[in-house]
Amino acid sequence: NSFEIDVQFHFIGHQQIINSTGHVALSSMHGATEVLGDIWEMCAALILKDNPPASFLQFLNCVNRDRANLPSNEKLIRGCASNTPNLKYSDLEDCVHSGRGGLSLRSSFEEANKRNIHTSPTIFVNGLQLHNKQPSDIIHALCNAMIPSQASLYTICHRHQYTVS
Repeated sequence: NSFEIDVQFHFIGHQQIINSTGHVALSSMHGATEVLGDIWEMCAALILKDNPPASFLQFLNCVNRDRANLPSNEKLIRGCASNTPNLKYSDLEDCVHSGRGGLSLRSSFEEANKRNIHTSPTIFVNGLQLHNKQPSDIIHALCNAMIPSQASLYTICHRHQYTVS
């Protein structure tokens, strides 16, 4: 007995057309450094798209150890890439410098805005938007989303005595 969770990552930011040529500038709450860090992360997501979500989460967890210096910390990015299965630094670098990561980040911003996502993390469980929630709230929503026979298999659903409908 198992259940499937659809894991998607969308970055929060804005885009603005800055001149008559249609050039689009991307911006995030924490400035240009955050945007460049998001591009590196978006490239990892693109490269790892056919792998389990845990691979991308492993990379994110690693680079977020020094998130403030992510874009300029080549040693960190190289190390995190080498410790993430199916991810090579050279592929990341090609993606970032080709512009592919920036285009994908732009699409991610558009999707987040379309879904009215403005805080991180925002999690959807069966269409219900959860943001600024405690881990226990997320566990509750996941347990309630399962059919009773699935939820009964997970100790955490019983430990917290969540109502399973």
